Amino acid sequence: MDLNLLYSEHQKFLMNAMASTSAKMRARHLVDAQTQALSIRHFQLAEGAKAAAGWTRAINDGEAQLRASRECCA
Repeated sequence: MDLNLLYSEHQKFLMNAMASTSAKMRARHLVDAQTQALSIRHFQLAEGAKAAAGWTRAINDGEAQLRASRECCA
């Protein structure tokens, strides 16, 4: 698995979410970013990487952003 590709895709999902003018599309991109963050974290945990702990914060931050997006624009 190419970890750099996973990082790159995660960043693209976040950038697309920030650029979205539609609340529905923003939420979709945030869900994609969350899914990617989970994939990165699982990969790192499987490899015993200490960096996996940092992805817990990214996942929690993403969940908060998604909740805020849904509350603001529902």
